[in-house]
Amino acid sequence: RLSASEYRPNNVLFLLDVSTSMARGEKMDLLKNAADQLLSRLRPVDKFALITFGKRAQLRYATASLRSKD
Repeated sequence: RLSASEYRPNNVLFLLDVSTSMARGEKMDLLKNAADQLLSRLRPVDKFALITFGKRAQLRYATASLRSKD
């Protein structure tokens, strides 16, 4: 984890492809694993937004933090 004293809070945007092409092979499982790993490295002071896209883009979380319970 990044030290809160050495680094300012981060604002991270996750843009995830959830189109039908991701259903082939293990692509979706790899994507979920990578997203989990990235989220686990965020600190409570960091914020993130999550947008998924397939046929259309959808905002899933707008500026949430790991402190958020939603």
